[in-house]
Amino acid sequence: MGARVVQRYVLDQIPDERLRLYVVWLPFHPLDIRDRAKEATLLLDDPRVRHFWAANLGLPEVYKAQLKLKDSVAWDVFLIYPAGATWTEPAPVPGRLMHNLAELPDAQRLDGLSLGKDLMQMLARQ
Repeated sequence: MGARVVQRYVLDQIPDERLRLYVVWLPFHPLDIRDRAKEATLLLDDPRVRHFWAANLGLPEVYKAQLKLKDSVAWDVFLIYPAGATWTEPAPVPGRLMHNLAELPDAQRLDGLSLGKDLMQMLARQ
């Protein structure tokens, strides 16, 4: 569902070539395998999107600590960074977060309209 929201409210609505999306597919459920992730990349078929396969839950565990999650790892999260953000130790803190997780605040739940608006504002400031 998250990929469809991103396609509709971000990729379809924001033609800006500066926009970059990095999607990390990971084995959260037993049926989440690399071949299925490869098929899922078609949900976000846009040259501004880069897809990655994580063979384990290492990255979500990093964000679990950063987001102070207790019951689950950070999966199905949407992290927004400004241009020029770089990966350092610890993981960079996102400028904005949206999610589909039960234990994070409802005010940050994925909302396609807000996501698109936030990204357009961020791009306008650059």
